[in-house]
Formats: sequence, C-alpha cells, structure tokens
Amino acid sequence: MAAEEDDGTCSFRGGAVFYHDVATGQALLNAGVMSVRLFVEGTFMDSMSPNIGFSYVPSCDNADAMLMSNYGIGNSPSKTFQYQIKDQNNVVLSSGTFEIRGNECTAVKYEY
Repeated sequence: MAAEEDDGTCSFRGGAVFYHDVATGQALLNAGVMSVRLFVEGTFMDSMSPNIGFSYVPSCDNADAMLMSNYGIGNSPSKTFQYQIKDQNNVVLSSGTFEIRGNECTAVKYEY
C-alpha cells in the first residue's frame, strides 16, 4: 500500500544514470582510456566503454551508460552523493556531486 503522506517513516528509492557525449568519448579514446568506471562515495557502481558517446540523455535503464538503479536513500526524499569517474588505472577522470530524489532518475553528464 502506498503512503498518502510522509510521516517520516517512508523509505525512498531513486536512481541515476551517468554518461558522456561523443566529444568526451573521443577525448577518452585519444587519451588511451579503455574503461570508464563509476564510483559513488568510494564504492564501485558500474562501468562503460569510452567508445559509447550519447547525443541524448539516456534513461536509467540504458545498459550502455553507467547506472545506479533503484538505490535506497533512506527516509529523506533526496540525498546528495559524491562521485568519481576513473579509468582502468584508477586515474580520476571526472568528479563531482549529484542528487538522487525518491522515485526519480537523475541524469549526470560528465566531461573529460
């Protein structure tokens, strides 16, 4: 049964999709990057090929992007996280923060 109001006991879940555009993909390939890996709060989440560059914002179920799907954020309707994008040698390519909101998908486009 779905809650009709938030009395502080609700548990929220949300998701995020991380991706890069064609120009960033080419820059990664030119730099010799063979694997792009997503870490959130220091924990590995997903990886993708630098060969894939998006000309659109991918959905939270796009298998070619890096996903953080159906992630529990506790009893707050939103939560901010720190992320790092690393290559196959653990070199940080990009970093920043993003927010997950309950029942939503946050798209994060990173650049190299």
